[in-house]
Amino acid sequence: MKKYIDTIKDNITIEDLDEARQDVASVIGVDNYIKLCEEFGGSSLFFPKIDHIIRNRVYKKVIELKDVVPVYQIARMLGISRATAYKVIKEYKDKHLKCYTKVVTGVANEI
Repeated sequence: MKKYIDTIKDNITIEDLDEARQDVASVIGVDNYIKLCEEFGGSSLFFPKIDHIIRNRVYKKVIELKDVVPVYQIARMLGISRATAYKVIKEYKDKHLKCYTKVVTGVANEI
């Protein structure tokens, strides 16, 4: 037997929401908005700008192509500056050199 509260929940429309929540519900749908509320209700959520998500994918692609395609072509292909492409590659190398050094040093100390 369905609880009365579930019956009410099943009949919520976008008009039942305040204006700020209507914006979200109009994008993802009322049913999905209710699911978000059930899962994350009471917590603060932050949604990054799409540029941030795209940037992470672009940077991964730079690293993927760095040994195959010249940097100027990578930059042109991905719509970023050469300086940005070089910076991404340098940060990647710096990070992985530190990891490699730690592994090698750790192994050398054990021997």
